[in-house]
Amino acid sequence: MAFFILRVNILPGHIETVHEILINLCIIFQILQIHPEAFLPGFKLIIIVMSEESLVLRLDNGQATIKAMFMSAKIIYKKEVTLKGMNGPKTKITTTSPTESGFKNTQISINPSPLEIDLGTLKQEIRNAKGEKIAEQQGEVYFMRGENSYQMTGTVTGGKAEGEMKVVGLGVVEDNWHNETITSFIVPVEVTNEFAALCNGTVSS
Repeated sequence: MAFFILRVNILPGHIETVHEILINLCIIFQILQIHPEAFLPGFKLIIIVMSEESLVLRLDNGQATIKAMFMSAKIIYKKEVTLKGMNGPKTKITTTSPTESGFKNTQISINPSPLEIDLGTLKQEIRNAKGEKIAEQQGEVYFMRGENSYQMTGTVTGGKAEGEMKVVGLGVVEDNWHNETITSFIVPVEVTNEFAALCNGTVSS
């Protein structure tokens, strides 16, 4: 429930009076159903949110009528809203621990956007500056606002950890539309010395 002040100007003769009327305004919550034909724009929106520094959403509902008590007014509901995007998001591996089958990475990603995305179980590969795959990993990822820390487990696949490395989205374990969108997730990643040593076969015993 919200409130607003309805100001009514009445001009008896040459004297203007203003009446302020407090009115209850009931805002109805609606469930939005996304139809299959709307999936492709949805894919594009998520790709833009994740990769771009900013985006503009247009809220366009065409003509509408506002009614209050005995009064009504025609309006055109159209507004552009500029939002910050995730700009990557910027990602860094902060710790690496060897396991029996490979490794466990702790990663941090920074989400400056007001939007959040639940990716489910994300599958990634890490590539070196030559574009060679040096490792595969996966883990549950939910990009909340601000700094996000999450665990990824994986195995080295060959190739040297050298130059600027990138983390690349391959898909998700679950059967959903992120398998179409997450392939646009290609961002530079800082790796730990321990991770580089694992990939290069120089781990000390």
